[in-house]
Parts: sequence; structure tokens; C-alpha cells
Amino acid sequence: MKLIIKKDQDSAFFGGMNFLVKARVELTNEEQELVKKYKVENQILLETTSIFGPIKWTIRDLTSGLSKTGKNVAEVLQYEEIIKQSCEQFKILLEIMKNFGGEETYEF
Repeated sequence: MKLIIKKDQDSAFFGGMNFLVKARVELTNEEQELVKKYKVENQILLETTSIFGPIKWTIRDLTSGLSKTGKNVAEVLQYEEIIKQSCEQFKILLEIMKNFGGEETYEF
């Protein structure tokens, strides 16, 4: 899985700057097959409330692409961190699907 993040800026209507972040996840063929096999496109990876309001992202959202305009660089960086957290959850889910089945032994 690759997370591609693009950042840009432009002038705001009444002066100042707007900061834009776009993010999209690219899956390997194997990862795409796992998502298809387990039908998890609508699986929620992150559900939280932040300064951006409520966030509820699915696998489809990450693979289709997300974008957000912020008033300052700090907002954009916070949004980027939330995206990375979602990708970490996605990677864990992919590993579980990849290795699902069989037997596991735990020692305590």
C-alpha cells in the first residue's frame, strides 16, 4: 500500500492563503484482491471528531482520494496525521485478511 499526499496553496478570496492537502491510497494487486475477496470497501477505518468536524472514512474513501482545505499549515498537518492513522488501521486489516485462517498458539 502506498499513501500519496499532495500539498498545495493558493491565495484566499479576501487575502491570506488557503492550504490544500490531497491524499490517496494505491493498493498492490494482492491488496486489491483481498479487499475484493472480503468485500470490505465500506469498512470504516476511522471514525472521530476533530477540528474538521466528524470524520468517518472507509477503505473506498482512502482509495478514491480525500482532500481538505485548511486556513494554515498546522491544520493541513493535523489532517495529514489523521490520514496516516487511517492507513495504519488499513494496513493492520490487510495483514489480518492476508493471514486469516489456520491456527494460532499463544503462550502466557
